[in-house]
Amino acid sequence: MKKLLKNRYDILEFISKGAMSEVYLGIDKQNNNKIAVKKLSIKVKENREESVIRFMKEADIVSQLSHPGIIKIYDIIEHEKNYYLIMEYFEGKDIKHLIQNFDLKEKIEIFNKCASTLSYIHSK
Repeated sequence: MKKLLKNRYDILEFISKGAMSEVYLGIDKQNNNKIAVKKLSIKVKENREESVIRFMKEADIVSQLSHPGIIKIYDIIEHEKNYYLIMEYFEGKDIKHLIQNFDLKEKIEIFNKCASTLSYIHSK
């Protein structure tokens, strides 16, 4: 998928798909940094309005948070009736597959970092 958003964000390739969205690797042409581009994916037309509201609410909440365990949102875009979040790109592998190779100490460390991040979110 090759697409340019706001004459700034170049979408390069598909990374993954979730229940509500697809994530692509992109480049911010202003600074040449890698970015993640999250595109709202709506399967049923009846749910479009509700899905857009949830997507935009997520963007609003996350963009107000600042924590090392939370990906930053740089921009929110509506383009050709599609909605996109331009986000910090984190290079790595899916934890679901990696965790199988971790020992108990490493798993506890990851759990503690997740708990710290959740505690921060709930304090806001």
